[in-house]
Amino acid sequence: MKSALYLTKSYPLNPILLVIISTVVTVITISAIALSVYFGQAHFEKLGLINFASVVLFVVFCLFSLSSTKLYFFFLPFIFIAFPAAVNDFFPSILLGHPDEIGASAFPLITHIDFFLLLGIVKAGIANRLYIRSNLLLVTVSFLFLMSFAVNILETSELQGALLLAAGLFPLRYLLLIVVLLSNYDIKPYERQIIFSLVAAVFFLFVESLVNTAVSKNEALVSGTLGANTFANVIVSILMFFLFVKRKNFPINNLLFLALVACSILIILMTGTRIAIVAGIITFFLLQAYLFNWYKTVLVLIWVGIMAIGVYNFIEVPERYSFTYLSSKIHLNVEATEPANVVFVEASEETNSFRTRLRLYGTALYMLIKNPVWGTGYGTFNYLKGEYGFKDLVLIDAHNGYLNTLAQLGFSSVFLLYFVYFYPILNFREFQAQTFLSSLAIINLTMAVCDISNAGIYKPPVFALLAFNAVLISMFKKENSSA
Repeated sequence: MKSALYLTKSYPLNPILLVIISTVVTVITISAIALSVYFGQAHFEKLGLINFASVVLFVVFCLFSLSSTKLYFFFLPFIFIAFPAAVNDFFPSILLGHPDEIGASAFPLITHIDFFLLLGIVKAGIANRLYIRSNLLLVTVSFLFLMSFAVNILETSELQGALLLAAGLFPLRYLLLIVVLLSNYDIKPYERQIIFSLVAAVFFLFVESLVNTAVSKNEALVSGTLGANTFANVIVSILMFFLFVKRKNFPINNLLFLALVACSILIILMTGTRIAIVAGIITFFLLQAYLFNWYKTVLVLIWVGIMAIGVYNFIEVPERYSFTYLSSKIHLNVEATEPANVVFVEASEETNSFRTRLRLYGTALYMLIKNPVWGTGYGTFNYLKGEYGFKDLVLIDAHNGYLNTLAQLGFSSVFLLYFVYFYPILNFREFQAQTFLSSLAIINLTMAVCDISNAGIYKPPVFALLAFNAVLISMFKKENSSA
């Protein structure tokens, strides 16, 4: 059959707008790649054995995916969060900041995730007409993101800044591609493939991180693809999902389930990411309150709080970790003109992490205050941080997914944050009994907690997974409302 684009008859304006936005984003991305190469702004990493091995593996995944839809959806979540990022070194990238800053890195203008999503769309289009199903929320999120890009590109005088804005369109690209992909497949028959892909991803990332840690000689466990904190946060999110679906009798072998739990706990402990542990506990209580019994949850929380205070008072806490000592390191500067400098924390081994985060939060807030509607442009936080009070020459993000997004997209990003973090968990209950896939919303909820202390949403692998879950829930909701 001939492939053609088909816009759903109900509410046709939404799909039409998405087609227009998709066309504009495609033109911007292709233009940015051409300009970066032509003007010598494109950065290419030095290629090695792991790069070529990653490309071969990616091609193998693509060939198997073309032969089988089941294999495509088995590989899809794995491609999102576990596939080696080294494959992107073949694509032109843009430096995220000054080339001499600590941890200097570049961001690709297009990624393997784009290509794999596009592969699924092409596969659907070969056999049938392509459909686009959408809703007002998705169109709003997409339109506001593109508007932020448009406003900031007009105010940018440097080519590097403009190219970073183009690279920063990756959330919008992923979102649009996922919408088209899921519009053309009945996803429920591939439930087991998608869920077991997450199992494979956890085991693969564990092995990959052990190798990467040994080679790089890090003290803590670090993934070459996801880093340390984001790695642990993604793992605890997946763990919470499996603990929930196992309780709901998802058919997974007990030994495999125990191995998954043990592997996940090892990763969380070996990375030393405290927020991952806290987020797991908070998510557990939120789910108990939301889905089961809120007042019993409150009583348990009160009991846990009392026990924690009691234990803190009975055990011997080192003086350097006491509340009195730590509070003595914090000073207020009410005369500061930049939010990043209002709170000053003395540098010490005990306060360094907290000190850096406070400065980053102040920088992000200053960006938001100065650019309240459209932000500074997605992808520019590290590039512009020096202009807003953070003078350290180091590659870094805001260490808070909410502030990081608001700083770069302004208050226009409220709909995006809602859609990615909270829309899934607030809408999955009505079809919870229909498919275990609806429970993927738990991953988004857990990451919403984790991103209070980190900016996982800013990482392409994480955003791709969260966007997939959110769009999937929106498709289920549209099916139910149409039935």
